[in-house]
Amino acid sequence: MNFTPEIVGNWAIFLDKEIGEMKKNYNILAIKKPTYPEIQNQLQNTAVLMTIVKNYLEGNIKGLLLKNSRVFETINIDFHKIAFTEIQIATEIELRKIIKENKYEILERENKISKIVSKLKTINNSNTVIKFVKKIAEDNVPKHPFFGDYLNTVLKNTPNLSKVFISKSKSFFDGISIIRNKLSHSKIELTDNEKERLIKSGFGKAISQEGGLSFRFDYYSILYPQVIKFLDQIYLNL
Repeated sequence: MNFTPEIVGNWAIFLDKEIGEMKKNYNILAIKKPTYPEIQNQLQNTAVLMTIVKNYLEGNIKGLLLKNSRVFETINIDFHKIAFTEIQIATEIELRKIIKENKYEILERENKISKIVSKLKTINNSNTVIKFVKKIAEDNVPKHPFFGDYLNTVLKNTPNLSKVFISKSKSFFDGISIIRNKLSHSKIELTDNEKERLIKSGFGKAISQEGGLSFRFDYYSILYPQVIKFLDQIYLNL
């Protein structure tokens, strides 16, 4: 990236627009019912992080390294890593709240292993094979619930949700997980399967021409309204 005045100016305008979207959604959450405090806090945090990036581009933060493409790429990665991780955590907190208030039973580790073994028995009832697969399952099934468990528990127990809504919700949060996981590793190239899942989830813009992640800021115009709509639909049917 060449930091010409024109490019910096374009980025500043772009970030101003995105910050405006964050503020708009923040203000909506401040007055709507139900409200989602964790999502609201993360909206504010994202706007602050965007403002820091904008100030960096415009040279308004003293004592930082000079503007160059490598520094900007690192800032981009860190920004998105924080934002995607925190929005997933904030959503998980809301899901756990729903589960607790409605006394839903979370699919625990032993239940998952039992389901794997039961399904295997319909294919191959050999004790040797079953013991082998059960050991693999015990070694690989997480010992504690993770985001997908909370999401599936809420989707399974909330009445009157359409199959389309359930499928789209799972796909959307799968896209968030892919981006968050990739940003936590040094290698951020995407597999063909991950590209297909990102497109399906609505995050097709996250795919760069080179096959990695495209560090855009307009993810968030999609991200937050979709999370809010998802939670609204859940509460509407509780």
